[in-house]
Amino acid sequence: MKVQSNGMGTQSVAMYLMSSIGVLPRLDHSIFVDTGLEKPNTYKALKWLIEWSTKNNGIPLTVIKQKNLYQDLMKNKGRFASIPAFTETNGSGEVGMLKRQCTGEYKITQVNKQIKKIQGLGKFDRYNDAEVWIGISLEECQRVNSPKITNFKNVFPFCNAESTKENGVNHEMNKYFDNYGITRSEIIKWMNKMGFPDVGRSSCAFCPYMSNSEWAEVKKDPKTWKKVVELDSHIRNSTKKGVQQPIYLTDQLVPINQAYFNEAQVNAFEDCEGYCHI
Repeated sequence: MKVQSNGMGTQSVAMYLMSSIGVLPRLDHSIFVDTGLEKPNTYKALKWLIEWSTKNNGIPLTVIKQKNLYQDLMKNKGRFASIPAFTETNGSGEVGMLKRQCTGEYKITQVNKQIKKIQGLGKFDRYNDAEVWIGISLEECQRVNSPKITNFKNVFPFCNAESTKENGVNHEMNKYFDNYGITRSEIIKWMNKMGFPDVGRSSCAFCPYMSNSEWAEVKKDPKTWKKVVELDSHIRNSTKKGVQQPIYLTDQLVPINQAYFNEAQVNAFEDCEGYCHI
């Protein structure tokens, strides 16, 4: 079984399209996990891809909404520090980040549960063999990782790499493109050539890993921005959850509605485990 973990960003949408029209092997399923408040362009990409798939015999696409990260944070459910928000480090004036837990709990685990469902297995049954295809492109191959489930193999066609829990990462497949894989800019060129839209990077609309230009883009959508501002205010005082200093969604350590976003500046943060922004 070959399953795509679909982040609904440029690389994931391109992989879906390539698989559907025969540039890449045809996958059995594509899974997108909606964490409750994705960026507006992510929902736009999802709508477009569903419409395209219906008309063009795309591979089966499943949208998962079982866990809502936004609502859980607003209701103080689960681990409060599940997003990598910013805070002052021990009152030193230096900016630090809280531990990142959201990707594993709200993305990877949900994809794995859906794979088990597709395989017709019960909650406590052992997984059957599966390949999980992930759209990391060549310039971000450092994000390639191994699956946590023994019977799984992660496949990264744009990096010409695959990995297993037991044997780690192999970067020498050379099956799908050339010896060097394919970059995001090359993927965008292919999308343009084929007449497909570039859907941009995907993520939660409140993801602290977003660049300034992405924050500025989210701010243009009043409905989404209102929810982001509400969440940013809600998480400020988290001392009851073991965090000593106020927390924020940006490294400026000010309320999000007071932050200045220089669209020319890109934040150089590491992305989430190879499942977000693709």
